[in-house]
Amino acid sequence: MEKVNRRNLLKMVGGVVAGLAVGGAVGYFTGQTITPKVEKLALSGNIPIGVLASDPIDARMLYVAADIAVEDVNDFWKRIGIDAKLVALHENAEESATKAVERTEALIANGCKLIIGPTWSSHLKAMRSITEARKILVISPTSSSGELCVPKKYIYRIAPPDPYEISVHVAILEAYNIKYLIMINTTDSACASASAGTIKMFEERGGKVIARFQLDPEAKEFSAEAALIADKIKEAIDKYGKDAVGVMQITLVPPIPPLWLALSKYPVIYQVKWIGCGSNWGPHPIIFEQVPDIAAALRFPQELWGYYESDKSKEVFDKFKAKAGYEGINWVPYAYDAVWLGALSLMAVGKYDGELMDKAMRDITKMYFGASGRILFDENGDRSNPIYDVWMFDKENGKTVFKKIAYVDIGAGYKLVWLKGKQPEGW
Repeated sequence: MEKVNRRNLLKMVGGVVAGLAVGGAVGYFTGQTITPKVEKLALSGNIPIGVLASDPIDARMLYVAADIAVEDVNDFWKRIGIDAKLVALHENAEESATKAVERTEALIANGCKLIIGPTWSSHLKAMRSITEARKILVISPTSSSGELCVPKKYIYRIAPPDPYEISVHVAILEAYNIKYLIMINTTDSACASASAGTIKMFEERGGKVIARFQLDPEAKEFSAEAALIADKIKEAIDKYGKDAVGVMQITLVPPIPPLWLALSKYPVIYQVKWIGCGSNWGPHPIIFEQVPDIAAALRFPQELWGYYESDKSKEVFDKFKAKAGYEGINWVPYAYDAVWLGALSLMAVGKYDGELMDKAMRDITKMYFGASGRILFDENGDRSNPIYDVWMFDKENGKTVFKKIAYVDIGAGYKLVWLKGKQPEGW
């Protein structure tokens, strides 16, 4: 950075970060009386960044959200005279940890020192040793497994980690007066750890888990499992009464349609309360495309990673819908912000170097207010200021919808605050 006036550069980056709070990088210019003159940065040419999805379904969201952010970053750089462009290289691990490692190696071989993703914690765990050894900056918008709440190098996770989510799960179970629980989870690290933690806390607070079904996240058929789950629900109703029994499903998205279709053959499933795990689902397109009526019938109140509703978040969601042709889910702003955090750290150091960018990250986040709001990281690189809302599926005018019904007041002991003053009726 010999050609850079570092004081002006850092002043500019700080202004950019602050500007994002009022509607994007352009806010920097509208919020400053004088734009500091910055000499030409050492950044130039095409700068490849990896965008690594863990499965084809997540890829539909991640690629579009990241591409929108890349376009916005490049447009901003052009306007302020930075002669460089981010180029997003898309890779998909196709639900395989082995392929996640292979795709990571491919991205590094193509010059990527910043990777946005992966979307599964098990894939982040598998590739971690490689990215740490090669000093690659990794920003995952959705990894949340508690197993990764440990000191990490060059890795940041924007989604709140599972220890927060577990408390929200139990708050929802208690709000719906569920005393006896049947747990269903996939065996990937994120869902398995969230399930185990929820079971532990639920039972510590007086609830009882009467069965746990663990599913292969890569399976495509669940007829046998559905029969067993239905039998256990009937048994529980006969013993405890339907009002005290609930089913909680903490799974990745791909198994949802085949599992629900298999379960729908058993009318008994509609007699009990079902709680979802929105941080892994959200309003995913495949739910509306393949199983909308089942979703509306079971309703699945569930926590969702929240975001600060602002002009910027609305702008990102509007761009997403225009580009993708469908609504974005709750973590779209997380993916958008992941790209911006990487770009701003790159601007701060003026060199495409993962180790240097890592050193700038926490200072950047102290000033940053993006599409999802304020993002702060703890000493492990994990989100330390979580936001959660509660959403559920429902029918309105004959159409399945997904709507917010409450927000979680973490400061008040994870209390659910109902948006209409009371729980939605229907169970």
